[in-house]
Amino acid sequence: MSLKTKIALAFAIVYVVWGSTYLAIRVGLESMPPFLMAGVRFVTAGGLLWAWCGIRREPRPTFPQVRNAGLAGLLLVTLGNGLVTLGEASVPSGIAALIVAIGPVFTVLLLWARGTQERPGPSTVAGLALGLAGVGTLMLGGEGGGVDPLGAGLIVAATFAWSCGVLVSQARELPVSNLRSNAVQMLLGGATMLAVGLLRGETFRPEGVTLASGLALAYLIVFGALLAYTVYAWLLREVSATAAGTTAYVNPAVAVVLGALWGEPLGLKAVFAMAAIFGGVYLLKRKATVGPPPRNQDDE
Repeated sequence: MSLKTKIALAFAIVYVVWGSTYLAIRVGLESMPPFLMAGVRFVTAGGLLWAWCGIRREPRPTFPQVRNAGLAGLLLVTLGNGLVTLGEASVPSGIAALIVAIGPVFTVLLLWARGTQERPGPSTVAGLALGLAGVGTLMLGGEGGGVDPLGAGLIVAATFAWSCGVLVSQARELPVSNLRSNAVQMLLGGATMLAVGLLRGETFRPEGVTLASGLALAYLIVFGALLAYTVYAWLLREVSATAAGTTAYVNPAVAVVLGALWGEPLGLKAVFAMAAIFGGVYLLKRKATVGPPPRNQDDE
């Protein structure tokens, strides 16, 4: 199988699976607290992956590599996923996915601030403005699909953290073994979420978990973490951050469709916001350079 085919298959997995995880998170929250649920998800997946690495005799990471992977895990897992999970306690899954779609806005701004991308031109500025206007529309109250501003704000913060994590994972030296790197990120990120959940006073009673929530958690562990997260981490080593950000096109569409089928309302504001966000992402992607990521630099 050629590299181009592998990349196309990897994108297809991430598009569909991660688009469906928003609804799975929402179902899981019906009988489980957010940070403990997310923590169990990633600690379990990370532990299984680490054990598999031992069976395959994958090379063990150095301390600086573990430190860098831990930082990526804090941004991608603890903040990026944890805050989305917390936000979905009050925000429908489809709307949450639409808010996450502004990720390319943050990526463009961060690349510009880092000096690795030219100053935004008129088209890029228009894309940024459209994307932010779409999110602002979702956060408006009143009739037509306004959402909880605190929950939406948490998801915006999660999206910013995820964009930072993507850039960190491409700029720093991670474990040579992609599987080891993923395991470290999930274990450290998941353990941090468990600690945050306990500090928040969350309680987890297995006997109180419904069948639907239990199946949703199993899906999140196997497909959302073990499969899609691992595939996405591999993609970050093969394509640029802007190319990896094309998930912002498809994931929300999948999430909105599944959410609507589940019975989540989709008001006029959400429809307008979807058009604005997708339009903004299109303008950003049209100007983005898609190519291989920069080589990881040794951490000094």
